[in-house]
Amino acid sequence: MPKRRVSAFAVTISTKELLREVFKVLQAPPVGMIRAALEQSRSKIQTRLDWIESERARLAHEERLAEERAKLAAERISAGSASCAGKT
Repeated sequence: MPKRRVSAFAVTISTKELLREVFKVLQAPPVGMIRAALEQSRSKIQTRLDWIESERARLAHEERLAEERAKLAAERISAGSASCAGKT
């Protein structure tokens, strides 16, 4: 088997040795890295869900304020029209 010199690492690796190492990694994936990626993904999802919930609460609060303003405006209009009706 021909051996190849990898100049960046200054070591000699045969194709068979390289394939053995590749298959070793493929058979036993880096579990720690996969778990870390999963945790990061869950964290991002939770952050997004928290943001959505806070936006819903903010919008519900704004809706309540708008409804209160509309109710007050309607009361003022009806009170104004009632006073006008009494003058005629």
